[in-house]
Amino acid sequence: MDRRAYGGRDAAARAAERRAKLMDAGLRMWSDGGWAAVTVRGVCAAAGLTERYFYESFTDREALLLAIFDASLEDTLAAVLAAMEAAPGTPPDQLRAAIGAFVGRISDDPRHAVGLVEPIGSPALWRHRRAASTGFADLVAARAGMVTPNADRDRLRVAARFCVGGLTELIICWLDDGRASPPDEIVEHGVRLFRAALRTS
Repeated sequence: MDRRAYGGRDAAARAAERRAKLMDAGLRMWSDGGWAAVTVRGVCAAAGLTERYFYESFTDREALLLAIFDASLEDTLAAVLAAMEAAPGTPPDQLRAAIGAFVGRISDDPRHAVGLVEPIGSPALWRHRRAASTGFADLVAARAGMVTPNADRDRLRVAARFCVGGLTELIICWLDDGRASPPDEIVEHGVRLFRAALRTS
């Protein structure tokens, strides 16, 4: 492997830069036309790279799509956790901060909603979406369990999954409507949904 440095960057840094370009191009194509519109040739053309460099980073198109999904999910989760940690210590404040971070990320860059809206038809993407939804729900249930330690854990888990699914559908409808309502209004709807469902669990 050629490890020589060009322009002050070694081979690993250049490969990472090419991978980032491919992922950005793939995200744009996915957002514009759905995951089925993402092709190896199209992504390479949009990124200004040859297919040789595509296969340097990804085994196939599905690997690219999963990498895009996972990167978006990791960034979103990091934003949600950071918002919760920065919020005042009361559970309602942390809940509002978490939902606000989630909605805010999609409002700022709607491309990151692709994993919520577009996985149907791809078994691998669907599994990733289900795993992500379950992971968020488990986080919600764990936080709720800290506040109400005597609550039934199974009921909390079910309520949390209902909340995450409901918030996801709310955001999808909001995007379909052209984001006609301000993000803060969506956040408040989400907060009311979570508080009502978790309170009765």
